[in-house]
Amino acid sequence: MKLRIIIILYLLAGTHLLVLGQQKTVKPLNIGDHVPDFLFQNLKNAAKPTQRASELYRSGLLIINFWATWCVPCVREMPTLNELQKKYSDKLHIISITNQSDMVLTTFLGNHKDLAYLTFSARDTLLKKYFPHTIVPHNIWIDKQGIVQAITGDEQLNEKNILSFINGNTNLATKHDDLEFDWRKPLKVADTEFVHRSIITPQKSSIGNGGVLLPDSNANATRFLAWNRSKTDLFWAAYMKKPMQKRDWNFVEIHTKDSSSFFFPAYTNELNWTKRYGMTMFNEWSGKNLLCYELSFSKKINLAQFYLLMAKELSLYFNVKARVEMKPTDCWVITQLPSKFKENDFKETNREPLQIVGTSMVVKNQTFKEIAEQLSEMYGNEPPFIDLTGIKERISLKKDFADLSEGLKVSMLKDYFNRIGLDINLNKYNYPFLILDDQ
Repeated sequence: MKLRIIIILYLLAGTHLLVLGQQKTVKPLNIGDHVPDFLFQNLKNAAKPTQRASELYRSGLLIINFWATWCVPCVREMPTLNELQKKYSDKLHIISITNQSDMVLTTFLGNHKDLAYLTFSARDTLLKKYFPHTIVPHNIWIDKQGIVQAITGDEQLNEKNILSFINGNTNLATKHDDLEFDWRKPLKVADTEFVHRSIITPQKSSIGNGGVLLPDSNANATRFLAWNRSKTDLFWAAYMKKPMQKRDWNFVEIHTKDSSSFFFPAYTNELNWTKRYGMTMFNEWSGKNLLCYELSFSKKINLAQFYLLMAKELSLYFNVKARVEMKPTDCWVITQLPSKFKENDFKETNREPLQIVGTSMVVKNQTFKEIAEQLSEMYGNEPPFIDLTGIKERISLKKDFADLSEGLKVSMLKDYFNRIGLDINLNKYNYPFLILDDQ
């Protein structure tokens, strides 16, 4: 009796060691590989509860069908597989493998009594290591020599392909799963694959600072990128649809519990901020509060819609309610004199914005609205320029000022404009302010 017990224990131990040995040396199998002589255990709807792979594939074709009860395509194809197994039982063996429990499988079969010809096995942990996949159904086609000839999804598993395979034609579309995909990690795709992407990162101190948006001639854009800019810079770009200048801090109101994250205090009211605050403090603030932001699309988006989405994203991410409000403020207002505008004889076919060339101011085919915006950029420390001339046509200007050693003062520009029928005066004008509030 003792001898018999020892022999039984030895056999059980040997079987267990065989499984462990397989698990320690598992190498994923691909098309063209010979499969080990797997021992399928705990089989349901089978003549024997255990069977070797070689017993099954030597008759023609063995299909290992990985599936799950929650997989709709898997369950949908079961009746078809059952009929094929019934019809070609002398040439075909299909074993449906799941990693779910015996109880789940038993319940499923109890509710699907029409699958009596299909063989099932539950609690798989080993076979998936040999045939790794992330999507089911996942089908392994093994020929009569025990060679993996195809790895497919459900679309290839039909009567025509099964007969063709048995007759020697093993050319089936291969299923490819991304085994690196992990839903718990950020989705990574090639730059050429994304349709829409939005990224916000902390400061990148080694790349300076700036921003770019390049609309085409039809007012469409694909990408906005700002690097090492404040939240206020980003909101200004989204709502004012232009880069923020130093002067523009005068047209921002921030009503938040912590405004220090929106701007460094010296930005708005201190010319010698480096002396008063020191670069160390500024660098510390920058590291905590400057950001990089990219919004990009694989196709062109109307500029108005582009800025609208950008504004919504920023408000959502920073929990800020932003709006534009018109408020009376000092502006340099350009108007026509009673003598009316007299364009000089300088004619151009090209279009170029206002620029200073040597001692000359040159404008090529610009509207007065564009000229006012360009003057606002040029005079960064002055109030903004507003066009109220009523002139819609494009015009060209060229004026030599002889001496610009101290720059082009507004008074010099006013004298020139007076001579051509225009005027510039500092007046109150309803100008757009960016208002930022906590949500």
